Amino acid sequence: MRGEELFHEGLILRDLHRFKAAAKVFHEVRILNPDFSEAWFWEAVSHDNSGNEMDAIPCYLEAIRLGVSDELLPRAFLWLSSSYSRVGGFGQSEKYLKMAEENGNYQPKEEYELLSNKIRKRNERNEKLKKDEI
Repeated sequence: MRGEELFHEGLILRDLHRFKAAAKVFHEVRILNPDFSEAWFWEAVSHDNSGNEMDAIPCYLEAIRLGVSDELLPRAFLWLSSSYSRVGGFGQSEKYLKMAEENGNYQPKEEYELLSNKIRKRNERNEKLKKDEI
């Protein structure tokens, strides 16, 4: 199966909420085409959706480095921020949340507001815990 067909299969699996299977397919696609930023991005999302943030983070970073589309870039920043906040990388989380805010263009706006608020609350709880430990 060619890369384009595999990529389409990965999107279908993701839409069916078969995130682990989708991540494997997107991984195969990026082996065939390591510079295909959208394969990196959707692999990251699939890992993220299956609760595997540690595998999602390097995929988001590579998608951003490779120049993921303007449409996906704000999501990459925000979802990377969320992944970092879930694994305790609160400084990195704040960095990418700020980049998402500066980039703007996140659609739908309601989704952005909901997720960015969750990230901020998670990061604030961490800061409070740090202060309480001192």
